[in-house]
Amino acid sequence: MSFQSLAALVECFRDLGATRVVAKRLAENDNSKQQIYLGGSFEVLQLLPHQSIRTEALGKRPNFKASLNFSWLSDHGTLSPAPHAQLILYPDYPEVRLSGFLRGCADSPNKHMRPVAGHARQHFNSTDGRVLFFAVTPSDQIIAYLALAANAIAQEFAHRADAGEFQAEGILLHVLHAGATSTKEQLLEKLSEIRRAGWHVSCRMNKHGEVIAYAAQNGGGYTLEALLGIKPNSEAAPDFLGWEIKAYGSSKVTLMTPEPDAGFYGEHGVKAFVKKYGHDAGDDVLYCLLYTSPSPRD
Repeated sequence: MSFQSLAALVECFRDLGATRVVAKRLAENDNSKQQIYLGGSFEVLQLLPHQSIRTEALGKRPNFKASLNFSWLSDHGTLSPAPHAQLILYPDYPEVRLSGFLRGCADSPNKHMRPVAGHARQHFNSTDGRVLFFAVTPSDQIIAYLALAANAIAQEFAHRADAGEFQAEGILLHVLHAGATSTKEQLLEKLSEIRRAGWHVSCRMNKHGEVIAYAAQNGGGYTLEALLGIKPNSEAAPDFLGWEIKAYGSSKVTLMTPEPDAGFYGEHGVKAFVKKYGHDAGDDVLYCLLYTSPSPRD
């Protein structure tokens, strides 16, 4: 048995319980030695379910690793677990790579994931025709299938990808979207993945998209944002898929800040407003009392 079309492969993924399938067009440097590059930011963590992120300090700055429930799908439709598969988050770059995806696996595409010797390279790290598919199930299992360049599936995929048929998210392409159709369902699905992964080490994402250790009292909110791939920001826009994300450890949660959104304040911001209307208290300190009232429309 071998899959003769992309539809046949997706149908097999569905039969195994997958609700989402993404794919990556591989390059020559995507191999067992150099690992598989999954992107220059940590947004991929929203697509591939993983266990809790752990810190590994090897140099000046720690790397972060997360184990995966990962298996390979053969052309015969059988699954072979890869118990050492993991994501490695390198904050220095930043980037995410897939590692350990062959070790300890009884039936993996080992010979097709070996490094290419320098003298034998033909594509010079551009895409080489191979396509790696990741199917995700509601139980957070990742099922991988490698289509070789000469395979009908890889050729069909390349043709349809070049035609812009698949939605891109980073360097991954969506082949089958999750069963969740609304942004609310997608958010709840992601929060469920985070909860099922168990306890998480406190961390936050800096402005460069790097996940770094963080141990302050407000680490809960920052950790949740990092796991959702949200960079800390002061923007009033919602955090994730149109939803504002809040973490709390008490009985009160601030849902909104009652600031004007029109007039001089709304047009120029709080700093300009205080400079214009504030009271000089000396020592370069300005005080300003701001009173707001409901809009006549409310």
